[in-house]
Parts: sequence; C-alpha cells; structure tokens
Amino acid sequence: MRGTKKIAVLGSKKSGKTSIVEMLVRHFTEMGLIVGTMKHIHHSNFTIDSEGSDTWRHRRAGAKVTTYISPLEAGLILSIEREPRDLEEALKLIGGLKIDLLIMEGFHRLVAKRFDVGKIIVFKDFKDLEEKIKGTEQPIIAYCTFNEELIEKSHHDTNYMILPRDRDKLIYAVSAFMKSL
Repeated sequence: MRGTKKIAVLGSKKSGKTSIVEMLVRHFTEMGLIVGTMKHIHHSNFTIDSEGSDTWRHRRAGAKVTTYISPLEAGLILSIEREPRDLEEALKLIGGLKIDLLIMEGFHRLVAKRFDVGKIIVFKDFKDLEEKIKGTEQPIIAYCTFNEELIEKSHHDTNYMILPRDRDKLIYAVSAFMKSL
C-alpha cells in the first residue's frame, strides 16, 4: 500500500460519513483512479456471511480464507481472531490489491494520530465537532456537515464545509492533499 493515498472520513453515527465516501468514490473513480474503501463496523458479532450458506459452512469447518465468485462479483472473507490493533495490521488484509486511493469510513482509533492519512471530520453540530476533534491530529482536510442551519454560525475558515453546497470545495481539498504526499 506504499503508493496508495489514504483518506479517513470520521464522525459520529448518522453524521453523513457514508454520503461523503460515496461522493469521493464516485468522483475519483470517474477521474480514472482505482479506489478502494474500508469500513469499520462496531458490532462485535457482525458478519457479511449468513448462517447456513455454503461459505459459512466452509468457515465453520475451519477455512481462514473463503472466496466466492459469481457472475457479477467476487468476494473474500477472511476469518480474523480480533480487530486490527493498528493501521498496518488492517492494511495487510488488503495488501496485494492495486489501489490508488483508499477511503476509510471510521477507524478513528487507528488513524487519529497518523500524518499519512488525511482526515475529513463530519459533524452534526459544533458540540459534536468538538468531540470528534479531540485526539485527532493533522492533516485534517476538512470539517464537513450536512446541517444547513450551521451556515450562519459556521466558521469562516476555508476548511469548514456545508454539504452538498461545498462539494467541489471538498473535492478540491482532497485532491490537494493527495498531491501533497
């Protein structure tokens, strides 16, 4: 993942993180980049596999890696003993893939102090923003909200963005971060 640019979209539940990830993936894919995403899911018993399926049965039998291939997609299910302790450990899970831009949704604990990961902090209100900023170090690309009520109250700092109004401004900020690495 050496040449891969890394962006993390951080924020509380229902703040708009996924909408921003969709916006960035769509834009940079249309620009010709190979974009990958990584999503942190907090539910300890979450699995994409369903009980009783063939792949579930393979894993239950002891397979650590299960691959499925269908006419429209292929997937890889890796059985892990625990959540990754750091970003390097998480990146090893997708290590062999050629990705120009990796957009992570969540993973605050793993990326907050990383200088090689650009952060977009998504917030519902200014109290929410204060909570999300705690422990988050630069580079912070942008502070974004979908709460249009904050337009009048928003900081006049160029890094504060109201979406979708400031979509192009966010795309420009992310592009500038990627060029700076």
